[in-house]
This record gives sequence, structure tokens and C-alpha cells, in this order.
Amino acid sequence: MLFPELAEAGLALQAAIPLAELGDAAHQALIDDGVDLDGHRSLVLLGQRGRTLWERSVRHNLDADDPFDDTVQALVTDWFATHAPNAEWTIVYPGSVRLPLGQLATAVGWGDPSPLGITIHPTHGLWIAHRIAFVCDLDLSTAPEPGLHPCASCVDTPCVSACPVEAVSLADRFNLRACAEHRAPVDSACEFQCFSRSACPVASDLQYGPEQMTHHYASGLRSIRAWLDSEKLAP
Repeated sequence: MLFPELAEAGLALQAAIPLAELGDAAHQALIDDGVDLDGHRSLVLLGQRGRTLWERSVRHNLDADDPFDDTVQALVTDWFATHAPNAEWTIVYPGSVRLPLGQLATAVGWGDPSPLGITIHPTHGLWIAHRIAFVCDLDLSTAPEPGLHPCASCVDTPCVSACPVEAVSLADRFNLRACAEHRAPVDSACEFQCFSRSACPVASDLQYGPEQMTHHYASGLRSIRAWLDSEKLAP
């Protein structure tokens, strides 16, 4: 574990890639979006799994502008101030850098795309999330986490049958529009939950609690409604 103190706070997914070994897409994204890589040696990815980050850290900071982003950045800032005060580091996610997070997740063994369009971890299932990525001048490296794509051996495919608008399919890409148009109306059964995500049997014990689920889906719902409203206003 690279950062045990951060894992204790809920950032239990931790990976580091030497910049010299970074894939072309990610390396080019950093350069194109103006990140100064001079002197930096590693790209670090930190993420959550299950409810721990919410319960130990985020739910105590709900008055922040962005409870997750603000809390995580504060945790990492405190770690550097305590353990590596002279280190140079720069946050590249969240922010304007267009990192290929899905490709990076696969590269470090955090999983592969699922029929829901989000990453599924070999052991933690759909209950993970990227939380922060930064480049730093520390020499850090981790081996990819081993594991097989759990969807490959899934026979019953409950994620497909659980979706009320057939947005989830094994044959086609996730139908974002069908999902969005069903979720957008007030009092939709899918406003603050995803039946397909909850139906997945992988790591069901890590499923978010009701308060955390509502927080995540309320944020996504605002984006969905803004997207659909912008289309209505377009000439």
C-alpha cells in the first residue's frame, strides 16, 4: 500500500505508474493540457471502494462546494504536508486534463468496461470510483492488480434484465439517452438509484448506503437534466 493513511480514510484503491512507462494517450493528454512534467516521475491514481470514504470522511464535509473532490484533495494535501513536505506534486484529475481514466483503470488492474458503461473491478464490482490523480516527483510504482473480468463468467446477466428501459445490453453499448430520458422526470423510480447496478452480484456487500447513493445520483441527475434541457433550447 503506497499511502496507508489515505487508505484508512477511504482511498483504498491506489496505483502508481512511472511517467516513463505511461501510455501514449495519457502522456499526450498531460502535455496537451499544459501539465508541466519537468521533474515529475510518477502518475498516482487513488480511488474509493464501497462505503468507507463516504462514512469516514465525506459525510462530515457535506457543506463543501464539492464534498468528494474537496475532501479528497484535503486528504492528499495533508498527507504531503505530513509525510513529504518537500515533494512537488500537481493534481491532474479532477480538473481540465482529459485523462483516459478508463484506459488507466485497465492498465493498473482496476477493471474493464461493464455493460453499464462504467468500470467493473474484478473483486470490488461496480462499487468503485476514481477520486484523484496527480503527478509527483516521488519514485512510485505498483504492479497491476490481478483479476479476471467478472462479466465474462456471468450467466444470468441480472444487470440487463433489471433495467426498466433496456438501456443495458451485452450486444450493444450502454444506451445513455434511454437511461437519461427515463431518469430525468421528477419521481422517476430511477432518479436516485440504478436497478442494474444494484442487481450486479459482484461485491454486493460494498453497495453504497441510501444517503451516499442519493448524493451520487443527485449530482448525475443534475447533469442529465441540464443536457436534455440544452437540447430543447438548441435551434
